[in-house]
Amino acid sequence: MIEISQLVDLCAGSNPRVQTEDGRVALAISIKGFGFVEPIIGWRNEKGEAEIIVGHQRRDAARKEGMKQVPIIFFPFKDREEAIAYNIMSNRAAELSDWDFPKLKDDLELIDTGNIDMNMTGFTTEKIEDLMTWLRPPGDDQELDAQLLDLEGMEDSMITITVPAKHLAKVEEWLANGENHTAAGRGKGVMKRCGLP
Repeated sequence: MIEISQLVDLCAGSNPRVQTEDGRVALAISIKGFGFVEPIIGWRNEKGEAEIIVGHQRRDAARKEGMKQVPIIFFPFKDREEAIAYNIMSNRAAELSDWDFPKLKDDLELIDTGNIDMNMTGFTTEKIEDLMTWLRPPGDDQELDAQLLDLEGMEDSMITITVPAKHLAKVEEWLANGENHTAAGRGKGVMKRCGLP
């Protein structure tokens, strides 16, 4: 553990990863619900200071929650360039992975027992409802590929959505007209924009 006041930012605050307000809220909910699970990754810089390499946003969320200390792992990066490269890679790695939406739906349903605040998953209740709406089991309905562009952390991910057969032509027309922008990710929003119930 280390006192938050002893931590210094990478390159005096030049961390290139910018967090949104939604991201701050999600981290605060996570820390409040789980505690500080993922330690900060740091190193002792040239001045001997405890410099954050990965975990700036977790540190900020912990500070907002009133925490005075956070867990840290010091890694012996060979130099500043290597430490910065690791910071970039760590931030980039999350962007390079995709969601398996049916498995995500299964996991969300598994933990939705009322024992935890579902917002601790990083998804708002509205986003979870959207996922459940679009990823219901196919019956007589037909499937349609669409881009889901409005779920944080899932930009440009391709998923298979299930559309009731009676509405398929209208949704296909709407998407074919190039209207698969932000609102396409909102399950109920697609139907409303298509003038469907």
